[in-house]
Amino acid sequence: MLGLIISGEIRLLQFDQIERFVAEGAPLGKDGSIRPADLLVLATGYYSQQDFVRRLLGDDIAERVGQILGLRSGRRNGEHVKRTPQEGLWFIAGGLGKTRIYSKYMALQIKAIEEGLLPRR
Repeated sequence: MLGLIISGEIRLLQFDQIERFVAEGAPLGKDGSIRPADLLVLATGYYSQQDFVRRLLGDDIAERVGQILGLRSGRRNGEHVKRTPQEGLWFIAGGLGKTRIYSKYMALQIKAIEEGLLPRR
């Protein structure tokens, strides 16, 4: 696929270039011209959770939190429920089925902290 992107057979647009989607493709916000498309694929997830923390809560908290979820050594997936070094800030990852299951484990950990069974940070 990379070869098709390099050759220009598959073209990429940044989302902020697109005004909206129509049957013919994607009208561009700058000049209103329509970029014709047979298929539109939206690729998401380019930013880490740490980047979102940085945007929402600032640099200090983002640096304190560090890497939240993702690949660990040996390219294994990290934990699905993550208590961060910032008190009260937790993350949960996975599809709807996984997050539904893991939300119970997260709730139990939060309850244990509130009842003094696990230490606060």
